[in-house]
This record gives sequence, structure tokens and C-alpha cells, in this order.
Amino acid sequence: MNTTCSQANNGKGLSNAEKKIIEQPYYSSHTTYPPRYYQRIAVNRTVDAIVRGQNRLLLVMATGTGKTYTAFQIVYRSLRSGMKKSILYLADRNILVDQSIQQDFSPLEKTIHKIDFAKDDIAKIMSYEVNFALYHQMVGQNDEERFRFFPEEFFD
Repeated sequence: MNTTCSQANNGKGLSNAEKKIIEQPYYSSHTTYPPRYYQRIAVNRTVDAIVRGQNRLLLVMATGTGKTYTAFQIVYRSLRSGMKKSILYLADRNILVDQSIQQDFSPLEKTIHKIDFAKDDIAKIMSYEVNFALYHQMVGQNDEERFRFFPEEFFD
């Protein structure tokens, strides 16, 4: 750990939980490429904010810069370090959800699920690490929120 890490938390250094997620490697395989420098910065800053207790973050990146890949790396590191257990990935169009599942998130294929409230029961949905859904899908008929079907704080 460098001096920045030892000075974290008002000079107390990083906790073991913080070290575990920060030291969690990026996902890599023979079919993927390593994150570009700006993606590493985005992932590292986001993971750092999560470690420090921030649960609501906005990551803004330009078109074509690999936002989904960056999100995958954040999710991957959060899950594999044990920091997070259940992720809800929202998009505004089916094509974006399907593309994310088939491409960037494919290494997690056994632990991801696309929510379909017409076919799925809540127990099935809750058995996956990463659930994909559309924003409007999380609001039922008559603007009844689907989030109420999940225990409070279920999604990290």
C-alpha cells in the first residue's frame, strides 16, 4: 500500500474490507481486453467511493467510451470481493439490457438474470447476484412500484 492508502480515513489507514475490494483484480480473460486508462480511473474512483460508504453514485462517460464494460468491472470487483451481494442493473431499453448480458456481463452468465415479472417469482429473482431490468418495468400497473416486492435494502 502506498502513502495515500496509509493516510486514508483521517490517518487511520484502510480497513481490511477496504483493502479487500481495492485489491480485487479486474476481470480478465483471453477474450477480453484490459480496461483503458480512463476506465481504470472510473472504476477505481467508483470502488473507492463505495468502500467509503457512498451508495448513490453517478458515473458519466461519453458515447463509445465503454460505460457498460466499466460498469461490469465495478460490479465484478464488488461481487468477488464480497462487498456487494445483489446488484440491480437498470436500463431504459431492452436492446441495452440484452446487449449488456450477452457481451460485457457474459463472464457472469451463471449468476445474472433478466427480470420478467410476468414469468418470474420474487424468490427466483432474489437467487441471482445481478438482475437486469428496465426502469419502467420496476413500476407496475397503476404506478405500483415493483421494488416493494423486495426486502428493504435487498439490492446493494
